[in-house]
Amino acid sequence: MTRTGSDGESLALHWALSATDAGERRAAVAMAESLLAQAAWGAPDLPRAEVERIELLGGAFDLAVRDRVEARLHAFDPAVREDLGAQVEWGASQAFALYAVLPTPAHGMPRLLRTLHLSALAVSGRRQADWLRWLAAHPLPPRDEAAPWDVFLFRQLTELWCDLHQRSGPSELGRAMELLAELREERPARERALLATVPEADRTRVRFYLFALYHLVDAATELFLYLSHGRPVGVEHELARHFVLAREATTGDFRLEVLLVWLQVAAWQVAGRRTPQLEIPGVRA
Repeated sequence: MTRTGSDGESLALHWALSATDAGERRAAVAMAESLLAQAAWGAPDLPRAEVERIELLGGAFDLAVRDRVEARLHAFDPAVREDLGAQVEWGASQAFALYAVLPTPAHGMPRLLRTLHLSALAVSGRRQADWLRWLAAHPLPPRDEAAPWDVFLFRQLTELWCDLHQRSGPSELGRAMELLAELREERPARERALLATVPEADRTRVRFYLFALYHLVDAATELFLYLSHGRPVGVEHELARHFVLAREATTGDFRLEVLLVWLQVAAWQVAGRRTPQLEIPGVRA
């Protein structure tokens, strides 16, 4: 369910949200929550104008939370950090409801982006039960061994992060370990093969994009090691370093930049709920 109260009031003061009508904003979220409760994903009778309104509002939450995450990263007062974290959680819960009821892209990068975006929102906004229902209706597309390295890499990263988002301790990390090992093993040869097909004029752009994705691999590795061994103690700042570098390499790609913000928040949440106990299969935090 959506959170209300001072968290929402504080986040709503952000320019991206204050530029929208408060009544319309509440009505859109309420409608999304109603559809979500019915598992009416991508409701076919949703008018195009309503889809566009939801997309616009979801983008406003993305912008507002991005700035709160930056502020939280540089805040030293624990009370301020807690308040900003609560605002981010409230915004994530609202954004999850909005994006979850939009029509889901059928395939390709748009499908992967939506899947990973929702996974991160679910962790950040504590909507895991709703996320698992959405994922059951929209399974991750199968891997394509013949796909170019950048496409294959992003698909595997999507599976890797969706898996890590479900964890809270050292158990059930086998699949994540397999994916990390596979990506590191295949990177040298497949990267060379990809760059050999890219025109000279486009290679810098592709290298920057791969640089960002490799930092997602590194951030996943940091989180994996923390879940496995509880180290490093300052994992939040280690994760932030990788996400900041990844975001700097994707300047101009708003969709990917927003996704990286939410993935950073979700990674913090996963690290924060780490427990030394074994997880019970089928039970999620």
